[in-house]
Amino acid sequence: SELGAYYARIQRILYQAWQQPPGVSGLSVQVKLRIQKNGIIINRELTKRSGSAAMDDSVMSGLRSVTSLPALPDAVRDAFIDVTITFETSGLSM
Repeated sequence: SELGAYYARIQRILYQAWQQPPGVSGLSVQVKLRIQKNGIIINRELTKRSGSAAMDDSVMSGLRSVTSLPALPDAVRDAFIDVTITFETSGLSM
């Protein structure tokens, strides 16, 4: 689907912006992003901490470095969408 392709695209962008901290494994952090129709990120919220400040900080730092994403697909009629993403030391999943 168009929205699925969009999620995969932003997943790659956000993963590339994230610098995984050294010495952490088996951890995950969950965040919620609010993305406007034009792709601007208007909110970043840490919804589930990993238990490691280094891990949590690295994820939020990576998210802050990305100010905008591609515009939402035409199929999205709303002014924004909320996307929950789980960052894991072994990768990234949505």
